[in-house]
Amino acid sequence: MKVKELSGMQSLKHLPQEEREKVGLQRRKDLELLYDKIRNLKSRLERKEEMLKDYEAGMEQLRYRKARRLLLATGPSETESWDAK
Repeated sequence: MKVKELSGMQSLKHLPQEEREKVGLQRRKDLELLYDKIRNLKSRLERKEEMLKDYEAGMEQLRYRKARRLLLATGPSETESWDAK
């Protein structure tokens, strides 16, 4: 949405009183549209942030499993053999 698309964004300076009232109503409608747009964008951002957190948690879990598999594949380390004694 561009500012030019908002029909209430015209100067009131040279308008008669009746036209000013109409433009005032249009501005209120435009503000409601902007508010809704901002609210929707905020909601989308929150959902995307939640998805990113889930993705990061999944990646951390994947790294942990990969490191664990690598350790198991290479055999016990010196510290593990000391623990066994």
